[in-house]
Amino acid sequence: MARSRAGLFCFPSEEMRRSQSDWALNHSMTHPRLSFFRSSSRFQKAAIASLSSLVLLTACGAENNPFSGGVDSSGGGTGASTLASSMPEPYKGWKISSNVTACRVDPIKVLAPDHFIVTGYGIINAAKGETPEAFIVEIVKDGKSYYTTGELTERPDVMKKLNNPLLKFSGFTSALPKGAVKAPFTAKVYLGFRDKLFPCSYDAKLR
Repeated sequence: MARSRAGLFCFPSEEMRRSQSDWALNHSMTHPRLSFFRSSSRFQKAAIASLSSLVLLTACGAENNPFSGGVDSSGGGTGASTLASSMPEPYKGWKISSNVTACRVDPIKVLAPDHFIVTGYGIINAAKGETPEAFIVEIVKDGKSYYTTGELTERPDVMKKLNNPLLKFSGFTSALPKGAVKAPFTAKVYLGFRDKLFPCSYDAKLR
């Protein structure tokens, strides 16, 4: 992907365009709030084009990031300057559920003593190719919980392992706001899907 010196222009590669179009097609077909696109090929094409453009714009400028998902690993995480003390909106009112097919929080990446990146993956239903609409990361330290969100990322390893291309975007990356927390702490994750939160039974501890 080409980028100008000033960082004002971004030219996604053809591979990225195809990848994001596949993602848009998958989500326009499976996302409950976009179900009305299924009945009209004209609206379906418009929706896929719009979603593809949005994802491409989000991806632009992330080529220097060692982690996919558009998170700036050198700065303040997902945009917040601190971790929230309660579940962020709109997930606060979502019902806690179960029946997650598979999920995992990877070993926490340490960039500095006060700067960490949490990654992992989650699958709602492997057979149907259903992946989370959102990932909410919970940081537990000294008996208190703090929250942030994760960016959706590609997990080709998961897709290949389960032999299902619909599981390509089953991963997440969350760069915790720098200075917001120090070890030791535990990172947990909730998978958001259709107004429900699915807690992952696996977590990651940093001592």
